[in-house]
This record gives sequence, C-alpha cells and structure tokens, in this order.
Amino acid sequence: MKTILIFDRYPNMLKAFDRFLSQENYRVITTDTLDEAFGIIDVVRVDLMIMDTGKNSEELILKTEKIIREKNLAFPILLTATYSDTLTEKAAKELGAAYIILKPFDPKDMKRIIRELIKKNNLI
Repeated sequence: MKTILIFDRYPNMLKAFDRFLSQENYRVITTDTLDEAFGIIDVVRVDLMIMDTGKNSEELILKTEKIIREKNLAFPILLTATYSDTLTEKAAKELGAAYIILKPFDPKDMKRIIRELIKKNNLI
C-alpha cells in the first residue's frame, strides 16, 4: 500500500483528500503544518506528497526545498494552488514539484494524476 502525505491549510480539504484517496487503497496521512509533515517523513516512508502552497507560497516552497535537500528525499510532490496564490512556476521547479494542479479540482483528475506520478516514479 502506497503512502500519501498531505499538507493543506484547510481541515475540510484534509478530510476530503483522506476520504477519496483512502477509497483508492492509499494510506493517507494528513497534516496542516509543514513542521509536522517533515516530522512524519522522519518516521514514515512516504511515496508521494501533496502540498498546498497557500499564502507566502514562494517562502513555503523554498523552506520545503531546503528541508528536502537536507534530508535527501526522493518522492514526487504534487502542489495544489488557487489562482490567487503567488506560486511561481520557477519556485515550483526549484522544489522539484512533479505537478501543479489548481483548486478547485475534480477528484477524478487528482486520482489520475496521482496514479500517473506513482507509475512514472516506479512506485507501483
């Protein structure tokens, strides 16, 4: 069973992710803080991370990039963003994001993208 770690600032999004991804037989771990996300990564093998960019997205992405490099992590990251976020494609590439999807998104599209990322990274 593949493990997906989800970091999102909104509790209702975390519940929605948990509900629809658990139905796809993924182990889903959710958190609303980046520090907790990286604490989880220290003790759990994560196959994919879904990360909401939120406010101050460039700052968040740079902090995440630094931690990922320090920990030598090698799992795909799927970023979620809204039109109003200040996410830049350059910052996302620096993080090594595998994909960016805009909110609101269709859960079917999200499931397809996750399957593709897992397959592409030979995680099946």
